[in-house]
Amino acid sequence: MAVTAQNTERIISREVIREHARELFGRKGVRQTSINDIVRASGIAKGTFYLYFKNKDDLIEEVFDRYRLEFIEDVASKIIKFPKIRHFSLPLIDFFDSHRLFLSELRQNLLEGSDDSFSHKTVSDFGSFIQGFFNARDDFVISQLDLYCRMIIGMILEICYKFSVEGSIKSREEAKVMLGDLLKRFFDCEE
Repeated sequence: MAVTAQNTERIISREVIREHARELFGRKGVRQTSINDIVRASGIAKGTFYLYFKNKDDLIEEVFDRYRLEFIEDVASKIIKFPKIRHFSLPLIDFFDSHRLFLSELRQNLLEGSDDSFSHKTVSDFGSFIQGFFNARDDFVISQLDLYCRMIIGMILEICYKFSVEGSIKSREEAKVMLGDLLKRFFDCEE
C-alpha cells in the first residue's frame, strides 16, 4: 500500500496507473496526455509514477503491448492456420472495433512512419503472418516484402478505422465485404 497525497491508504500498482493512463489516452489522445495528467488521475505523486515506470514511453509500451498480444492471440495467430484468409475480415473488424484506442494509435503511427516499439512489434508480428501466405506461393516475388506488408496492414487498419472510429463505412456488413475483398485480392484466395 502507498500513502497518497490525501494521506489515505490505498493500493497503488502498475495496473492502477496503467488503467488511468489508458482512460486518459482514450479521452485526450496519447500525445496530449502528460505524466502530470496521469499522476493527477491516479492520485499519486510524480515520484511514485517513476517507481513503476521509467517514463511516459515505458507506460505507453506497457499499455499497448497488452493490446498487441491480445491481437496476435485472438486474430493473427489464427489466420495462418486457415487457408481462406478472407474469412478473417469479421474477426479483424470486431477486434479493432472493440479496441479503438489501439486501432487509432497503430494507424496513426503507421501513417506517420513512427517506429515506436509497440507499433513496430505489432506490424512485425502481423507481417510475419502475412509473409507466411506469400511465402507459400512460388510465383510471388517481391524484394521489399516488409514494405508491402506494411502497406497491406495500413489498408486493413484504414478500413477498420473508417468503420469503427470515423463512421464513414456505415455498417459492419459493408466493412466486412470491403475488408474481405481486400484480403481476397491481396492473397489471391478463393471466395
